[in-house]
Amino acid sequence: MIGRTFLIIDPGSQKSGIALLDEKGTVLEKKTCTNSEASEYAVFLDQKYKPEAWIFGDKGAGKSIRKEITGKNSREVAIITADEHKSSEEGRELYWEEHPPIGVRKFIPIGFQVPSEPWDDYAAVVIGRRWLEKNILK
Repeated sequence: MIGRTFLIIDPGSQKSGIALLDEKGTVLEKKTCTNSEASEYAVFLDQKYKPEAWIFGDKGAGKSIRKEITGKNSREVAIITADEHKSSEEGRELYWEEHPPIGVRKFIPIGFQVPSEPWDDYAAVVIGRRWLEKNILK
C-alpha cells in the first residue's frame, strides 16, 4: 500500500516537469510534458494516487500554469508553492546520476554535455524532495 503522496509540478514557459513522490521522497511517477498536456497528466495522477498536496515551483510561469492546471482538477486538494531556486541545475545533476554517459561520451566532462531529453521532471523531483525535507522529514 502506498502511504502519503505528493504531486510536484515544475512549471516552465513551454513545458512542465511533473513528479509524484511518496512521503520519503521516492519517485513513483515522473514525466516532462508540454504545458497543454500537463493538466491532463496532473489530473490523471491525482485520480490514481489522491496526493495529499500539489506542490508548485514558485518561479517562472508558475502562477498562470498553476491556475490552469488546478482549475481542471475536480478534487479539493492543498496547493503549495515551494522554492525552486537552482532546481533545474540540480535536476540536471540528478538526470546524469540516473543516466550516466556511455561510450565516448564518458570522456567528455558532464558540464560540457546536454542531456538527450528534457530533464524538467528531475527538477520537479528536486523541488519535491526539498519540500519534504523541510516539512515532512525534519
